[in-house]
Amino acid sequence: MDAEVASQAQRLVLSMIDGNAQELRVESPVSVAQLQGEIMADVTVFGRTLLIGVLLAGAVLVAIVTLTDVLVRRADLGRRRALGATRDTIMTLVVLRTAIAALLGVVLGVTAGSVITSQLGRCRRSRS
Repeated sequence: MDAEVASQAQRLVLSMIDGNAQELRVESPVSVAQLQGEIMADVTVFGRTLLIGVLLAGAVLVAIVTLTDVLVRRADLGRRRALGATRDTIMTLVVLRTAIAALLGVVLGVTAGSVITSQLGRCRRSRS
């Protein structure tokens, strides 16, 4: 519910009441609706910031792992280069090794997340 809608609804209800309005006590939900809107905006900003931070940290970790893999396999990559592999072929090999590991991680992560989420949903439904 939007805060403007709550304010309009309050005015309409008060205009429909017949009788002595001085004996009537009204507690307005308008401030609660406004507070809810502010909290939702703050949570949205926090969620976006957290997501961007996690993605950036993940990118840094992938870069570190890829650099480490290249440094560890430097002799192997050098042999391939000496045997005639082009620079593009070496780069493709490194990128494919990284992409395959990343895709495997994505598949496992999404699967695990889906299973855990469905189990938590079942637990909550059984408690209700």
